[in-house]
Amino acid sequence: MAGPYDPEWTAFEKSMGPPPVLPEDIESRVEIFNEMLVQFQKLLPPTDPGIQTRDEKINPNVTVRIYTPPSTSAPPSPPLPLILFIHGGGYHAGNLSTEDHLCRHMCSHTPSIVVSVDYRLCLTHKFPTPIEDCYAAYKWAYANAASLGADPQKCLVAGGSAGGGAAIAVVYRLVRRGEDVAGLVAISPMSLHPDVVPVAYRAQHTAYVENGGAIPVVNAQDAMAAFAMLSEEGCAPAYANGEWFPQTRGAEAFKGFPRTWVFNTDLECFRDDGGVLELEVRDAGGVVRREVMEGWPHYFWCFPVGGGGDEFRRRLVGGLRWVIGGD
Repeated sequence: MAGPYDPEWTAFEKSMGPPPVLPEDIESRVEIFNEMLVQFQKLLPPTDPGIQTRDEKINPNVTVRIYTPPSTSAPPSPPLPLILFIHGGGYHAGNLSTEDHLCRHMCSHTPSIVVSVDYRLCLTHKFPTPIEDCYAAYKWAYANAASLGADPQKCLVAGGSAGGGAAIAVVYRLVRRGEDVAGLVAISPMSLHPDVVPVAYRAQHTAYVENGGAIPVVNAQDAMAAFAMLSEEGCAPAYANGEWFPQTRGAEAFKGFPRTWVFNTDLECFRDDGGVLELEVRDAGGVVRREVMEGWPHYFWCFPVGGGGDEFRRRLVGGLRWVIGGD
């Protein structure tokens, strides 16, 4: 059983009272989840009011939100890095608004152009539609980097939870096709189902057991259900397909990967998805760093938890700057 939790998280949970009884249908659950994240963002530290945003439909199916930091020149001079950001939500929830605060923070504190992707979800579309949409968004962002005020040679992919898994898949495809990508930032990625961990790394993938049970935010049962919902009945599990979940292929899949930064908490069930990613990139000869915050559950920074959230955002900005600058 996971624990102990940081006192700030314990106090937050206590302040919230008993968890609400959620409706049975997944559509209603998703609506509640999305609205919860939007409302909690109002309680987080304020972001720079000078950030400019606009939404753009890049094809008939995909809209992106573009964040530009305050600047005295248009376009910025010199050109800024570009971060393609992929939101979390188990491929079934989340939208352009659910992680707006984090996008604004990355935009102003790195500083960078941030392009957030409103990819199609598996509630209404078959997997791997989300991966295809995110890949298309990166290709669009890269092609339009100069007009956005960004440097095409400093375009990286970042994502959290399922979005972290999608970020890994997008970078994998880019590398295999010989296309430019400057880096990967995988934040608590949902990227490696425990049934398909490569033999060489099975001893390092134990968090689904160690952090099992009724843990906060996302537990192992939730994660397994999210993975299962990606597959059609009677078909091989999507999470076993190395094109979409390259960690199943071991270190060989990560040859040629760009500089990679990984973040996890020690008390999330996805902890070792990130740990194995670090090992795979390193074993493939890549440059990788990983940071782990102790005492926190999955995606805790979306909630008003004071210093813990501030520390996560500080670490994230440091990781992004390391990937961008190569220091």
